[in-house]
Amino acid sequence: MTDDLPLAVRLIAPARIVTADVRDELRRGEEPFARIMAARAAVPDGGALLVRAIFEPAPLYRVMERHGFAHHSEALAPDDWRIWFIRRSSCSTCGRWSRPSRWPTRSLHSRRCRPTGPCCR
Repeated sequence: MTDDLPLAVRLIAPARIVTADVRDELRRGEEPFARIMAARAAVPDGGALLVRAIFEPAPLYRVMERHGFAHHSEALAPDDWRIWFIRRSSCSTCGRWSRPSRWPTRSLHSRRCRPTGPCCR
């Protein structure tokens, strides 16, 4: 992995990365959503899903967020995208999702959480 990836991605062991390369399906006009969701279900704790696509799949970000994943996208070429989906952790107190540790942006956590949860400290 390269240094320009977020630390949260670089720290994931290669054996914990599930890859779904859907570029060929997309070029044939097929819908790869079911394959991506099956790959998502196979991501182990502490792992990530790497999706390869021919465009930035922006609508997929909201779907994956609802399943507890944050994302990082890279345009390698106009028709070659690499999208990392990292499983977020949830607060043991309120159950709300936060971004992976060492993620380069602020937490998505709600202010309504009681200060006893690990994300509230």
